[in-house]
Amino acid sequence: MGKAGDSIHEVVRLGLAPMLKAHGFKKTGFNFVRRSGAVAHYLNVQLSSWNSGAQGGFYLNVGLMFD
Repeated sequence: MGKAGDSIHEVVRLGLAPMLKAHGFKKTGFNFVRRSGAVAHYLNVQLSSWNSGAQGGFYLNVGLMFD
């Protein structure tokens, strides 16, 4: 994966995941979901395909689904 990917994994594991868990999200890989009544909240961390060496990036994809 490389240094950038490893660093992004650590950001998710140590920062984003605990914060979202405290707000009721469940985690599967880089996907987070929680239900609130008739609404599902989704958040996905997508690694950039251009990550290499020490430089990299990621995207946060968010969505809502209504019953």
